[in-house]
Amino acid sequence: MASLKKVTQYYVVTAFIALFIGVLLGPLQAFNYAGINVYENPILKALLKSYYQGLSLHGVLNALVFTQFFISGWLLYLPTRDMGARINMKFAWGTYIMMTAGLLIAAVPLLLNRATLLYTFYPPMEGHWAFYVGATIMVAAS
Repeated sequence: MASLKKVTQYYVVTAFIALFIGVLLGPLQAFNYAGINVYENPILKALLKSYYQGLSLHGVLNALVFTQFFISGWLLYLPTRDMGARINMKFAWGTYIMMTAGLLIAAVPLLLNRATLLYTFYPPMEGHWAFYVGATIMVAAS
């Protein structure tokens, strides 16, 4: 049970780290809608190249990464605790590692401003192939 709690902890902590970063990017969207262009700030410009990069990071981290990691972690833990189900721990750790690898693969083009496509994957906006491969790995592993 201790090993199961540990893998669940990894899933949930990863989820909340993504949520925290995504939430920090949220006010930037609000400022933009208020007509305040914070993306011209030199410090912020070093981190985010455009409104769409910030919006994509915000959406992907909050809607995709947070929900996938959080749900995956709790769906491992709850059946074991409540119904006495047995979980294959190698599989549990393998899926966490695979999800994290997919997240990291998808993060590279997002951070390099090569996948500014909104979290809805809006069709006219194309992202780097690595974003799609990483997102697919992460979601499939979940």
